[in-house]
Amino acid sequence: MAQSIIVGGSTGIGRCLAERHAARRDDVVITSRATAATAEIGPNVTGIAVDLADPQGIAAAVEPIGAVDSLVVMAIEQGADTLAGFDIDLAVRSVTTELVGYPELVLALLPRMSTGASVVLLGGPARTAPIRARRRSPRSTAASAPWSRR
Repeated sequence: MAQSIIVGGSTGIGRCLAERHAARRDDVVITSRATAATAEIGPNVTGIAVDLADPQGIAAAVEPIGAVDSLVVMAIEQGADTLAGFDIDLAVRSVTTELVGYPELVLALLPRMSTGASVVLLGGPARTAPIRARRRSPRSTAASAPWSRR
């Protein structure tokens, strides 16, 4: 029986992955910022709280996790992605989660990874386009080109 860790597994695609791994009888650990409700997924699923935007706390948070055969990291912090809706605190959390939290998590779990373990990192929009600039004039379009999605 394999142990699968699904970071960001309390909702959406992460939850679907957790259900899939549980159905194949893996022991599954779901993480989210708050302890995830896991009883309805199955008896072989547990939840722990891990906030990837708090990299200093990651190692202690994942201490209860044993051997790791599969790690899927898909935790994202997402909000308004326009200049008008820009929230600096959310932007800092998003960038910290993906650029510091992801590698810190992998490093914390690395000593527990089995031979042949898999790691899948699914990044959110902050890695390529943290802000979507609205086109207002040719001048602002040129300045915002690296951050806009066309």
